Amino acid sequence: MSFYQDQKMVFEFINLKSENILNNLKQISFNDDSTILLTIQKSQIQTYFNKRENLKRISSFKVPKDAYFSQLQYLTFTNQFIAIPKSQILISSLCTLNSKKIVLKVQHNFCSCYKLLLNKNENILFISYFNEIHIFEKQIIAWQCIDTLQSLSHRDTIEQISLSLDEDQLVIHTSNGYSGSPAILVYKKQYIDKQIQWVLKQRINQENGELIGFLNNNQFLFLDYYSTQIYTLNKENQKFECTNSINFRQSNFQFKSFVFWHKNQILLIITQDNISVMQLQKLQILSQLQSIQIDISKSIDVDFATNEFHSILTNDGKYLFIWNKRNTQIIRILYI
Repeated sequence: MSFYQDQKMVFEFINLKSENILNNLKQISFNDDSTILLTIQKSQIQTYFNKRENLKRISSFKVPKDAYFSQLQYLTFTNQFIAIPKSQILISSLCTLNSKKIVLKVQHNFCSCYKLLLNKNENILFISYFNEIHIFEKQIIAWQCIDTLQSLSHRDTIEQISLSLDEDQLVIHTSNGYSGSPAILVYKKQYIDKQIQWVLKQRINQENGELIGFLNNNQFLFLDYYSTQIYTLNKENQKFECTNSINFRQSNFQFKSFVFWHKNQILLIITQDNISVMQLQKLQILSQLQSIQIDISKSIDVDFATNEFHSILTNDGKYLFIWNKRNTQIIRILYI
């Protein structure tokens, strides 16, 4: 689905027949046409089939003993899923209800996983744990750890990971609760003695926020609580520099959740009562197209102590999921 600048986005709430089916949602992943939904709910992986906006549970995968699922992603090429229960990488096929088939288990040397990232061909896996990123490669027999990256301080925590479209650059955002010095680190893939190595090329001091990811091979998007920032690669010194910054129109005191639709370069900035629609234009400038008043506070029962919630857009751009620890709201998106 393509989005054109003169089009408008219309957001409509969807009321599921079983309103509680997606409660207690921790993570969610989709196939390309949004007919298969994978979720982590109450330390279980649930698989749903979406037919005409009616969700039917088709399988359930219970957590191993003394472990919990921390990351989940649907595998497009094999109709499988990858999950991280404690000290394993689990790859399993999607089967019928209450049945399961373990395709592969890979042991790694840390007890949980904070972030999971796969490349386009789904044969390179990045897993973060505190200040480390372990890189696995899918080989003929099994997945093999081929490299380990560390941030500059052992007290860092890696918050987000992003891979450039040509897969030559890796950007990570770290936080440090001790020094209060969050940063963006840029790694470059190089071949040394015919072996791939990721070399640290740049450190950018940055506030707390969210690394949305690469817009193209030479730009990535970062958002803090006050503004959107586009970093562009300077071709002369090969360093990323902030080339465009836009302050938010919403109150800085409101919690914000961000969704970026790479296919159409659309950014959604979501608060309890508003969705701002922005698009990256030809001159690589973000411009606001719409500001839509929409109240999600009641539908997801917002906790006013934290106001925190999460959001994700399906790969086809048809549905927006917004959830907190208790409830989930699905929003249908129409383009007119």
